[in-house]
Amino acid sequence: MIKLKFINQVLLLVLLVAFARCNVLDTIKSLPVDIPLQGTFEISGQESSLSQSVSFCIDSTDSFLERKEDITEITFVQASLETLAYSPSDMKGDIVIEVKDAMGNTLFKNVLKDVSPGDFAGSPYSIVLYSKDFNRTNDYLQQAFASGDEICFTVTLYLQIKEGTPPYSFRGTFNIGFEAKTAL
Repeated sequence: MIKLKFINQVLLLVLLVAFARCNVLDTIKSLPVDIPLQGTFEISGQESSLSQSVSFCIDSTDSFLERKEDITEITFVQASLETLAYSPSDMKGDIVIEVKDAMGNTLFKNVLKDVSPGDFAGSPYSIVLYSKDFNRTNDYLQQAFASGDEICFTVTLYLQIKEGTPPYSFRGTFNIGFEAKTAL
């Protein structure tokens, strides 16, 4: 009798777990897909003000193209700057990162005052956006996606060097991440 009761309880538990799993799966309507983009900067020169721009498009990435038909929404997640190399070692100044949409409108701009590029070597600087910049970036993503336009960005890195002896050089990466929601 005890064995039968135990078997019934185990069977009931298995049925409950199976039923719960089915309900959980039914409630999931979409899956997130990461879309990482990276641009490399290689800047050098004698002047104390140097800059370079890189451009890239979300809709030319494998992550986007593989799921293009299922994507329902794209949102901004994060951005960062990492120094790979720089000289002279005592270089210091302001670093400005400006991100524009495909039409040249500024989405966000971040100014790092009196820093050394070495501050971000091996430990990327995470760019923090104000809510208005975050919303402007996501509005652009939604409008471009909904209209079928290319979803492209231009990132410009400005170095305004205050300390160090020329020639100056900087090599680093700008990483920006997006999340696409896909319908199941």
